[in-house]
Amino acid sequence: MSIFHRNDSKSKEINARIRHALYYLGQTQKSLDDPSTIQSMYPQIKNAWAKLTNPHLKLDFIWAVKEYQNRNGLWEDYEHWLQECIEQSDFDSITKEGKWALYNNWGTVAYYRGEAHRALQILQTALELAYEEQSSQKISKTLSNMAGICASIGQWPQTIALCERALLQTNDILEQAEVFLHLSRAYSDLKQFENALNYADLALKNFITGNGEHGSGYARANFQLGRVYLELKQIEKAVNFWQRAQQEAQQLEDKVLLASCHTQLARAYGYLGQFIESQEELLEAIPLQEAMSDNNNLIFSLYTLGQLQVATQQMDKAQGYLERALSIARQLNHPNKLAALLNDVGQIYTALNLRAEAVTLLHESVALREQLQDENGLAVSLTNLATALWISGSRQEAFIQLKRAYITQSEKPSKLLFTILNNIIKLAEVNGQYQVALHYIEIALSTEDAIYFVDMEHYRKWQEKLNSKIIHSKDGNE
Repeated sequence: MSIFHRNDSKSKEINARIRHALYYLGQTQKSLDDPSTIQSMYPQIKNAWAKLTNPHLKLDFIWAVKEYQNRNGLWEDYEHWLQECIEQSDFDSITKEGKWALYNNWGTVAYYRGEAHRALQILQTALELAYEEQSSQKISKTLSNMAGICASIGQWPQTIALCERALLQTNDILEQAEVFLHLSRAYSDLKQFENALNYADLALKNFITGNGEHGSGYARANFQLGRVYLELKQIEKAVNFWQRAQQEAQQLEDKVLLASCHTQLARAYGYLGQFIESQEELLEAIPLQEAMSDNNNLIFSLYTLGQLQVATQQMDKAQGYLERALSIARQLNHPNKLAALLNDVGQIYTALNLRAEAVTLLHESVALREQLQDENGLAVSLTNLATALWISGSRQEAFIQLKRAYITQSEKPSKLLFTILNNIIKLAEVNGQYQVALHYIEIALSTEDAIYFVDMEHYRKWQEKLNSKIIHSKDGNE
């Protein structure tokens, strides 16, 4: 067989692969509003992609299929496609705009796969490409994506700073709406609920102005309003917003958002004492999150289901769900989330009289929060550790941990500070250290804004009682 014949056969094979790919690309582009059709063809779409060598056709496939992959949590496939395009030998033939889009989407999907810090590094490359192109729109979108990731891992000052930079780059109402959502989330986590509510309202108005009362943005804005109203203890309002978001997520066949709605509705029903409805919502959410490997939200669902089992006295089931949540959390590179989860599960174990387990988890939470230099979180974990130690009979060690917590908060009048002081006074009194207890009562009474946090009359009577005990006790000591 001649070399010409072999080359001709090779060309025919390549042309056949391209025709095959173009057919499925065309079918996908026609079916963007019909996810069930894409689902029926998805194995063939993946096969067509795998046989492609042309980088520009590969990009066309990525942009055609990305919405379906995102809404169905097919992030492993999506990341593989993006990474392959970036790592191929002819990457330089792709335009700057195409390169920016690849890195911007890669950073987002890396976050969905539970790797927030790697995602931020990838998005930094996207941001550099956007600045090279001098594109305000791309700069704004990338900064907004980075802000959303920072908000999710508790980096609130960074979130706010990135949002402010993003807003300076865009006049587009839909892009502004995305930024407003990140700001609402940050301010909600900072307990600045008025700001959180204002930004969520602004986001919703912008999405309605741009797209009407439908679409992903409309659903996500309703979802965030539900989060804020739950924090404000306006549970019925929260339920109404989450039900709107859930209905829209079902219309869009957005499994990621749908699962999150189930989880948040479960929390709300739990607050309302509707435990059966709460459990039903969680049992809808968890299989969706497992199928998508959506570990960030799966942890939260398992933790919430564990709390629910505690509330309904199903302790063995509760411990199983909580341990599973912790096991998944340890696999992710989210130290803030892990520290918070360790603290919360430690508290539950203390209440369940699982003393040794509680102390172990709370010690781990304390160590993580020390590494993170999270003073408020550290004080919370130290206070809960002290409670677990106290119940375990280690009163002296409990007192040491409470004093450590007090040192972190002594210059910050807050509910947390007065909780710590109250616990120190109680423990010192139980230990017969009346002078120590009296000393901390005097600190509490003289602290600025004490009147807003404690019953001053109760504390004065407590002060008198301690003075009386000191007078009548031969061993009152420091």
